[in-house]
Amino acid sequence: MEGTLTRFNSIGIQVRDMKIIDGWVVGYVADELIPPSPRAAHIEPRAAFRALIQRRELATAVPPFYLPMASDNGFFRKTRSEILADFTALTRGDDDMAIYFLRRFGLWCEDDVYQKDASGQNRLPTSLLPWWLRAEREGKTPFATQLDYFWLCYDVAKLLNDLRHALLRSDVPTLKKLCLALGNLFFSEKGRSLYKEAPDPEKEAHFLLAMGTGRFLGSARVAPIEENGQIFPVISTAFSREAVFAELMQVIVAGTPLRYCLRKQCNNIFAPAPGKKYCSEICQIRNKRARQLGKTAEETNRSETSLRGGNANAKRSNRKN
Repeated sequence: MEGTLTRFNSIGIQVRDMKIIDGWVVGYVADELIPPSPRAAHIEPRAAFRALIQRRELATAVPPFYLPMASDNGFFRKTRSEILADFTALTRGDDDMAIYFLRRFGLWCEDDVYQKDASGQNRLPTSLLPWWLRAEREGKTPFATQLDYFWLCYDVAKLLNDLRHALLRSDVPTLKKLCLALGNLFFSEKGRSLYKEAPDPEKEAHFLLAMGTGRFLGSARVAPIEENGQIFPVISTAFSREAVFAELMQVIVAGTPLRYCLRKQCNNIFAPAPGKKYCSEICQIRNKRARQLGKTAEETNRSETSLRGGNANAKRSNRKN
């Protein structure tokens, strides 16, 4: 059966009053701001939202119920495509920037609104339980995002992005190194790696790109959605983690993984078109002028443009050349 997904939508769920407790970002879902649904005006939105959390069905309701409620600045926010560049431009371990990211793009993943995991075990440390239970008694909807997991996703996103770039260049040594790093992350038990180097790095890279990206799209949903009297198959996400990896999936498929600008004095991250090395024509002209004034390539050009090998003081760029 062949077909094409003609619509792709990511939305974010607004959160507020965040702080860090014992390595977790905790706060509240701003569900008092949920507007009435244009497709189900008879349903009280906040009560319906909380009922979905109790049944662990929040992601399931996104395509039919919440996509029509998305706006640029509302409780359900349309996710901008630059989320991937913004995420990979964070400085690892800067937890204040993690809070800023969540404030801008919304709840990290569906599990964060649950006190217990799918098996019924408490997923929170005991130090967080009093805060969580107090929030529920006060009629709030708490969430807790583990920072170690947030930064693990950050590492994986960068590795997968650079793996695609190495694959495009047929850079076998880099493929082997990145496959090993990803394999050690995905295939381990009790701190011991179970991963063994594959005989064909290119085939292994394709496998890890699919497996690694899909692993973090667990709550993405596909559904037929009506728009102006027509029905379209839509893939949708409601959490910023899924939005990051959905954008990553698209640059992987398009063959345009994110890179640093070649100009050494520029820290922009961008998605280059084939053959492009600069984030803008301005950077290309500045490097050209610097070379004309006698500066060497080592002085003007970044030696490594991969996300993991470039300058740590990065910022994203919306430019696509």
